[in-house]
Amino acid sequence: MIQQGTALNTEVNHFGFNSNFNKNKVFVDFIYKDTEASKVLELGDQVLEINTIDFTNITTKNKCTFFNNGIIPKEADQIVIKVARDGKEFEFELKKARLL
Repeated sequence: MIQQGTALNTEVNHFGFNSNFNKNKVFVDFIYKDTEASKVLELGDQVLEINTIDFTNITTKNKCTFFNNGIIPKEADQIVIKVARDGKEFEFELKKARLL
């Protein structure tokens, strides 16, 4: 056998949730188990704001930007996320945590 490459031990740091676009809005569509996000977010929460970036009216132009770059700035280790759930607004601080 010939060695093809080496496996690298990689770390995955994440805020514990994923989001998705539905029309002109952003929603929480996946939450990692046993994370800070799993304690405060719920599936279907509408993301209103992350670190003062407004997600209440996504346009075609900024949707492409957010889709390609993500809704969370890559350099962020902590975020303040504001969500809407059942007609109420909630705000939480989340820190990036090691998942793997």
